Amino acid sequence: MIENPGKSTEKRWKCQLGENLFQRGPLTEFGGDDALVEFEELRAITKDLMVGQSIPTMSMRPGSSALIPLLRYFPTLVQLLKQGPELTGTFAPYMDGPRYVVKNTWLRNWLGALAFSLSGLPASRTAAAAMAFVLDDMHRDGAALDYPKGGLGKVIDALVRGLQQGDHGSKLYLRSHVKSIDFSNDKSRVTGLTLSNGKRILAKEGVICNAPVWSLKDLLLDQEVKDKLNNFLPLGTSVPRQSWNITDEGTSIIPKSVEIINYSHDGFLSKCNAAEMTGSFLHLHIAIDTTGLDLDRMEAHYTVMDRGLDGDGSMINGVRDGPCGELNMIAVSNPCVIDKTLAPPGTAILHAYGAGNEPYDIWQDIKHNSPEYASLKQERSQVLWRAIESIIPDVRQRLIMDLVGSPLTHERFLRRPRGTYGAATEDYFRDGGTPIPNFILAGDTIFPGIGMFRF
Repeated sequence: MIENPGKSTEKRWKCQLGENLFQRGPLTEFGGDDALVEFEELRAITKDLMVGQSIPTMSMRPGSSALIPLLRYFPTLVQLLKQGPELTGTFAPYMDGPRYVVKNTWLRNWLGALAFSLSGLPASRTAAAAMAFVLDDMHRDGAALDYPKGGLGKVIDALVRGLQQGDHGSKLYLRSHVKSIDFSNDKSRVTGLTLSNGKRILAKEGVICNAPVWSLKDLLLDQEVKDKLNNFLPLGTSVPRQSWNITDEGTSIIPKSVEIINYSHDGFLSKCNAAEMTGSFLHLHIAIDTTGLDLDRMEAHYTVMDRGLDGDGSMINGVRDGPCGELNMIAVSNPCVIDKTLAPPGTAILHAYGAGNEPYDIWQDIKHNSPEYASLKQERSQVLWRAIESIIPDVRQRLIMDLVGSPLTHERFLRRPRGTYGAATEDYFRDGGTPIPNFILAGDTIFPGIGMFRF
């Protein structure tokens, strides 16, 4: 962790994973004894949210038959049901009461940083189950931060192999955008897909759709299907609410005091369209010459708080700056430290990014490939450069190539509406069921939402 890089107030410290290492280190050093007491009490009181870990993921089902495969885990199921809405709700009851109140300022900021790295939202608006998992998993014996050997591409290759194995003729279509989801004549069942190249794929049983829920209406070309999915109510056309505001004071995440309102009708598609989005991303990918650079003395991952864990004290739109502030938290991934095969000898790759803390509205009226776009990328990426320079001061002299990715990049290449990280916790769909039985939703807008791959 690097706070206030390059300033007289700069701090550098390690958050080591494992049993009691964080508690004996930065928690006590920066938060004091009261932070340690609160932290352990919080971990104890959120243990019950972890009860579902013993149920295999493959036993989970959406819809009316959900309970059937869970009956073999009946004792655990009873404990889950006792949790009620707390299990699928936000962490607010554990931050601000009534379940628990975190009073220590340093601990509140730290929990905010953890939450924001998971969800792009403050701790009070992050999923309680996700926070409970992290509080437990980071501080157990043998905890570690994992990087895939050979890079993320190896994970993708393994997923492709898993999808295409067996005798069922499974096939993955790459670079093949879906034009439409197709339905039977009576609109009672989904029958398959039509790709943008015109190829039709017939469904044997149904369709699982992991497109962001805001994109769903554009994949349904049949108005009768839209009407049925929306309970025959009018479908609004407004831009979804996003968790960042632009005001005369500047840009900020929405204040906690603002009531979270779902502007949807009772229609399913309206609820999809009205789900609140988180903020977007800013990326910096670089390749450098490592001559004279001792990678073995570096870390594989850094978190750089550009204005410190507690921010700079400024107030924008009633929100105090802090770990969730605009482009304050910058993650720097430096995987060549532990896997030198990721880059040719004598070189390394690094990735610095702000996840969920870059407002989309700053970019939305800028045309791609225009001089204004290039200028804005140069301006906004300086905080990312500053983060890497706090680790490798002469990085610009070592540069082989650099690529800046904006919210427009995120929107275009990852097909994320408004470049969003995902849905706000309050608007997660509790399961993937839809009004059409063989049409199932999946992905990060379905509980447990953003960061579900970490589980």
